[in-house]
Amino acid sequence: MADDKTKQRLPFSVRNQVLALVIVSSLPTLVCLVYCSGPPRFIRIAFSLLPLATSLWLARTLTKRVRVPHQPAIADAGGNMTPESLTEWLRLVLDLCKATIWQYDPAVCRITATGYPYLMPDGGQELQMELTAFLDAVHAADRVGLAQALHKSVVQEQNFTYEYRLAVPHKQTLWCQMIGKAGCDIAGRPMVTGVVMDITARKQAECEMQRLTKFDANTGLYNRTYFEQELKRLDTVDQLPIGVIVLDINGLKRINNRFNHAVGDRLMQRIAQLLTAVSAADDVTARWGGDEFVMLLPKTAEQAVVQRCDSILQHAAAADDRVPISIALGYAVKASPEEDIYGILGEAEARLSRRKLLENHSAHSSIVATLASTLRERSHETEEHARRLQQLSTALGRNLGLSAAQLDELSLAATLHDIGKVGIRDTILMKPGPLTKEEWQEMRDHVRIGYRIALCSPDLTPVARAILYHHEWWNGQGYLEGLKGHDIPLIARILAIVDAFDVMTHNRPYRPSMSISAACAELKRCAGTQFDAELVDKFIKMISNPQQKQMPVTI
Repeated sequence: MADDKTKQRLPFSVRNQVLALVIVSSLPTLVCLVYCSGPPRFIRIAFSLLPLATSLWLARTLTKRVRVPHQPAIADAGGNMTPESLTEWLRLVLDLCKATIWQYDPAVCRITATGYPYLMPDGGQELQMELTAFLDAVHAADRVGLAQALHKSVVQEQNFTYEYRLAVPHKQTLWCQMIGKAGCDIAGRPMVTGVVMDITARKQAECEMQRLTKFDANTGLYNRTYFEQELKRLDTVDQLPIGVIVLDINGLKRINNRFNHAVGDRLMQRIAQLLTAVSAADDVTARWGGDEFVMLLPKTAEQAVVQRCDSILQHAAAADDRVPISIALGYAVKASPEEDIYGILGEAEARLSRRKLLENHSAHSSIVATLASTLRERSHETEEHARRLQQLSTALGRNLGLSAAQLDELSLAATLHDIGKVGIRDTILMKPGPLTKEEWQEMRDHVRIGYRIALCSPDLTPVARAILYHHEWWNGQGYLEGLKGHDIPLIARILAIVDAFDVMTHNRPYRPSMSISAACAELKRCAGTQFDAELVDKFIKMISNPQQKQMPVTI
């Protein structure tokens, strides 16, 4: 029993008999003490799991009193609690606190409860039913767990806390928290007593927090953090092959500057809807950051990944928006367990960067545009010549079955294959007549200069070897290194044929143009010596079929 000083500090006399203890909330626990005499008191206990006798020593008066809409008559003329008003008072407190007091008798498997009607399966203020009937009102996914928690509490005489959903007909999901304490009744029989509280608001807040940590707020797609978690989870042998698609919006900064950021946000939302529309059930689509998106395609072969890319571009082209959707794609596929998934992701990003070099709306394309413009100013190379080489070389590449990444490299190489001519003297570049031996020697060095220029930009590194070797001959008599046969990169062999054909069929200062048939005859004559004979044959067949001549490049 407390000493006199402690009694003076407490808001009640511990000599008063406590008729009821109502747990209102937890951590710290808010309880309502109902006495035989005098009004009830609300107190806040610092440690919720301490015994009542100890908790009273740690109690303090609430600084803010609980206001109730209706104050029942809780005492007689002498100020003592009347038995008639006790039930009404407890119900009022439980309704205000949205709580229910319950008791479980394991001997007869029966639940008895009183309190907040909303927490009752039958909607009443009092409940007495078999445990199985009570569990029928609990969400199917939570029934077994709740039954096991009750059973464990009885057998091991342990306290427990369990959260479950109550299946309330025609209402939203109701989350409840059941707190129980194992003990015995007056007769010494095992009994579990506790309180049930409505925690729906807390659960909704937790779900919202979980949603914010998992999804991007603007687009509704997964965010980068969650994508990286899924990347690790799905990086297993049974998910192979795993495709990765990286997507970038062209000119988003200009759109934000010209219109406003709200327009840019709507554009990203539109692209998110587009990606969701073409995604399969097992795909993981996320906003990678800024104006970039990424898709993870488990159990998807390369051909299917390419088809998915084409589908994305077709949907983007068909979109009828205020601001046209202009995007660039890059992809890669992990086909074997030895490959690093992050290396595959990096490969997809590298292909995206190379693709953006070819996009007119991309800031990256200014690199190519500047180099090509400089070349046109210094030589006879024209924008039309570069465009024709792109069309012819990529069309031939498609006929050969090249991948999308190889087609991108081929298109870049076609644009910049002669970029090294910016380092050659104007007197040689613009000379109308034949070059001397010394001038030819200097002219040949343009491939080395172009190779060094390409190496200066990481985005152009993949086409540097094609620039260096596009004047090598099939028989090894070309320049600079005298490579021959299949030692010459495929892209360089394609460029050699297409460049020679375009030069022959268009006027030059030092000679007039040739007819297409004459140019094809010249290619055949040089097949096997200067050019790859197999590629020459495929090129001539393609030229003879206008439908194959300008096939579009999708990615």
